[in-house]
Amino acid sequence: GNWNGIQLVDSAFVEESLQPAKLIDRQGKPNQKYGLKWWLINDYKGLEVFYARGILGQYVICVPEKNMIVVRLGHKRVAKPTDAHPDDLFIYLDTALNMYE
Repeated sequence: GNWNGIQLVDSAFVEESLQPAKLIDRQGKPNQKYGLKWWLINDYKGLEVFYARGILGQYVICVPEKNMIVVRLGHKRVAKPTDAHPDDLFIYLDTALNMYE
């Protein structure tokens, strides 16, 4: 919530938005994959990742530990996500991480 030293969004809200929402998934288990408007990946290759997604394959992927944001302006996405996260998301994330290294 801070950009160039200016607090744009309350830090408490940012922290809360990145916590799993108090929901039950389709299997009846506590939600671990969705916060307040953010999809959550708690450990991807040792990194915390969160992202927003649009209905046509648009993504804004955030990797705070790398100070990285990946944006995809898509027009089509995979038909069925695996484990709540669309498979193509990991292609874009891996590509960005490989370029970062």
